[in-house]
Amino acid sequence: MNRFFICMSLSLALVALWIASPSMASVTFSPNVPVMDVEDVVPGLKGKAYTVVSGTSVKTFPVTVISVIPQNGTPSNLILIRAEGPIIEATGGIAAGMSGSPVFVGKKLIGAIGYGWNFSDHRLGLVTPIDDMCQIFSWKDMKRKFVPFVDYLTETGKVSSDMEPKAERMVLSLSGIGGRSRQRLSESLDMPVVLAGSSWRGADAVEYGSSLVPGSAIGVLLVWGDVTLGATGTLSALAEDGRFLAFAHPFISNGAVSYPVTKAWIHHVIPSVEAPFKIGSFGPIVGTVTQDRPQAIGGRMGTFAPALDLSLRFHDRDQGKREIRRFRAVPEPFLVSRAVPAVFMGLTDDLWGRKGAGTAKLTVTFEGGGLPRGWTYTNYLFSPSDIVETMSKEVEGLVSTVALNPFRELLPLGVHFAVDVTRDPRILYVDSIRLDGDTYSPGDTVIVSVDLRPYRGKSRTREFSLIVPEKAIGPCRIAVRGGGLGEPDGGEMGDMDRSISSLPELLGELDDRERNNEVVIELIYQDMGSEMPEDFRSPRSLEFPGEIRRRKIKEGSMRVYRSDYYVDGSLQKSFVVVPEGKEGEGTSKEKE
Repeated sequence: MNRFFICMSLSLALVALWIASPSMASVTFSPNVPVMDVEDVVPGLKGKAYTVVSGTSVKTFPVTVISVIPQNGTPSNLILIRAEGPIIEATGGIAAGMSGSPVFVGKKLIGAIGYGWNFSDHRLGLVTPIDDMCQIFSWKDMKRKFVPFVDYLTETGKVSSDMEPKAERMVLSLSGIGGRSRQRLSESLDMPVVLAGSSWRGADAVEYGSSLVPGSAIGVLLVWGDVTLGATGTLSALAEDGRFLAFAHPFISNGAVSYPVTKAWIHHVIPSVEAPFKIGSFGPIVGTVTQDRPQAIGGRMGTFAPALDLSLRFHDRDQGKREIRRFRAVPEPFLVSRAVPAVFMGLTDDLWGRKGAGTAKLTVTFEGGGLPRGWTYTNYLFSPSDIVETMSKEVEGLVSTVALNPFRELLPLGVHFAVDVTRDPRILYVDSIRLDGDTYSPGDTVIVSVDLRPYRGKSRTREFSLIVPEKAIGPCRIAVRGGGLGEPDGGEMGDMDRSISSLPELLGELDDRERNNEVVIELIYQDMGSEMPEDFRSPRSLEFPGEIRRRKIKEGSMRVYRSDYYVDGSLQKSFVVVPEGKEGEGTSKEKE
């Protein structure tokens, strides 16, 4: 990956803020069923919990209140319960995926199952009180443009379902990719990720007027389409205005958010000594999560938030195979910058069907987001061990730099990847360079002959002309190198008297960075009165690297040849610049 992306991403991450703007005053959440205050919950009370253990049918299992445990933080109390009955015996206890399962004592809702313990008695769990859960709507929602509100009809009849509790930590379900991308997602998001089934009835579909009841299985998505990534849990409570509560604990603790919520289909509950868990698939989108808080998640049914549109066009040159994959992601730039590179890796691994050396042409196009003509970046990459890993790092740098830019929000945004890959080492080596003289004067033209050789191929010679700048004097060199090898760095951090100040300037700088498929022919010189660096690299300048490149191309001291190969090698040839009429011994360039 170009070093520029690493530095730029770190800098932008420090200054770019994803600000959740208030969109409306908070409104008290009132469940559409009677509730019991936590002060009235005492040990020995008997109740029922509601959840889905198979398909979409809500079942019940009995619970007994053991104690109410005060907390210093949020939630302010947790209710310790013991779950019993045939369902709990079959599942091995309260399972991950039962998070949000409502608990009723009589006809009153006391809260929802939110926590359990690993390697313990899985019949025991902790219920988040309903009054704590309702407080999540005291926070203001993120300012987002939603699809117009659709009336949501809630069922007010008797709740009849069974639920299963969930472990304290959320487990993300992944389908469409696997292997090392699962581990990469787990590490980047700091959450367990398990492989699950593909979408049920299509998570891309939107369902209006969906009827759900407390205890219904739901899903929350981060990525959906040909790849799905999200978590399943249980719906806890509904209000007459279409708002809902679920999970009884945070999803990823991201505060004001905009995540799709779906119906879910539960395949089975897997017993486990560590902690039982549900295996589920995501169904059609039915609403949006707007709050992700310590007590619960909450949102509104019948409203639908914008998403990032992403695709991967894949070409395997060796097999002659072309395929395309499409997916969407939540419009959270910090999260997207961590998740999308891992999804890209997983899709490319699966489409290529191998892991190892190779050469690739990678193109990334950003569309929308106020970019009138979009913006496209192309680079050629080679790895002797893992080309997909190399491409993923390049994608990570690009997505982070653009998505986290500190200048403006880019929504709606499309990000489209195109990969052209082969296992062959498509490398172009710089074999040798020759000059048509060894002494020149300012303003002279230097003819540079460069021998370029493809991997295991025959060398071919190309000629390039450079102009000696008027201010050049003394020992100079011609450097011929692959793009990115010895690229001028510009000023050191802290030396510059300005910074990149707009998105067009940032994209322009990226446009002018060297690419790996370029043969760069550069005349390195010292100004009159200055000293040549010992390594004969371009002297440091209070310019950005892209500005140095543009200036040198304009003055004629740099030429760039773009190939269809990854260019490797860096050679130099020295010569001397003397004032006109004072050439010394040696071959000099004749003036016309």
